[in-house]
Amino acid sequence: MRERNLNLNIIEKGIEKLNKTDTETMLHMVNETILMMYVLFLTKGFLGTTMFRIHWPEHFQDVIIVITTTLLVMKLLLIRSYKLSELIMMGGITSVFLMARAISGYAILGEVLLFMLALRGISFDRIIKIHFVTISFLLVVTIVCSQIGMVDNLIYHFEGRRERQSFGVCYPTDFAAYFAWLSWAWIYIRKEKLKYIEIGMMLLAGVGVWYFCDARLSAAMLTLTVCVLIGVKLRQMYLTHMKAKNKSGKDGNKNVVPDWIQNIMIWAMPICSVVIVLLSCLYSEEPSLLSGLNSLLSGRLSLGRLAFDRFEVKWFGQFVPMVGFGKNTVTQVVSPDYFFLDSSFVSILMCYGMVLFFVLVTTFFVTAFYAKKRNDYYLVLIISVVAVDCMVEHHMMELWYNPFLLLWLVGAGAEGENKEYVGVIGK
Repeated sequence: MRERNLNLNIIEKGIEKLNKTDTETMLHMVNETILMMYVLFLTKGFLGTTMFRIHWPEHFQDVIIVITTTLLVMKLLLIRSYKLSELIMMGGITSVFLMARAISGYAILGEVLLFMLALRGISFDRIIKIHFVTISFLLVVTIVCSQIGMVDNLIYHFEGRRERQSFGVCYPTDFAAYFAWLSWAWIYIRKEKLKYIEIGMMLLAGVGVWYFCDARLSAAMLTLTVCVLIGVKLRQMYLTHMKAKNKSGKDGNKNVVPDWIQNIMIWAMPICSVVIVLLSCLYSEEPSLLSGLNSLLSGRLSLGRLAFDRFEVKWFGQFVPMVGFGKNTVTQVVSPDYFFLDSSFVSILMCYGMVLFFVLVTTFFVTAFYAKKRNDYYLVLIISVVAVDCMVEHHMMELWYNPFLLLWLVGAGAEGENKEYVGVIGK
């Protein structure tokens, strides 16, 4: 009898191990397919910002969403075990996004939410590498096609400013913004391995977008990024030298960015969002310091104030019709009522509502806070620079620009149950 029970236990353990292996294999296949859908989503989103005239198959976007949703359900059934804190966080963010999506009518909210949930548990290092390779490849193809005549290279002429080329993208500043976001993605990928030649390439990109696109703000953000990185690299060299000189056993990278600086940087997202919203609200046409700042920011404060005059700030947003200069060079002539909210923070507040605005700012703050606790100072630096950029650029909610949205829910470790998180959940 004892021998029989022992054999039964062995069989049960074997079946359990086999089931676990099957589950892990299935989960891996689901995650791989989700990544394929993510690449297709990024590709379609990127090409939508270019002058390529692509006739996508009917319901192509809907097919991506339906397949990804199905995969998400399968993934939830395969994992099944979640902490209560995880369920509360995912449920809260899901509720806010879906409510804002239903009331404002912006489909991008549902799409961003879907991929935030579906990509959860996959290494963020892998996701951001896929993002970088996909967008870099598409950007190079777009530039080449614009120079050989396969796609329109819109050239803008404004009085008192140099010629602005868009290189196949719908507008020069949108083209320039890709270089800034790709630079931040590359910084996250490389971190301590980043070399001076790579930093020099970022500076060269800044000079290029300033000269060819007259994209002053993107050039300024790239220059700011380069200055910060040079400061970090010099600090690393100093600490390494001191470590060797003193023969200390302390980690030379531990205080590369001093705690007091990181403590300021983790507040960058709340501070920048509040500052740009307040400046927009307080702006007036009368000559003042704000009018000079408005001119420096290419009219962003005046457009923000116009938004507050035309629309009320609502809990879950509203549809705000905008008229920009993208996709052609005659919009400013045929439609003089230009109205576009370049500031991500003002745009999110007006279009998606106060609740999502608060969730976005808070979750980025918490992500930066935990990055600081892990001494992941490169991520703290990236989030702080992104916060400054989003005061004047409108790309925060577009995944083909901003992969760091996925930090909220996506894991940073390996696939499976034992994973380490960089975002809000898992802390």
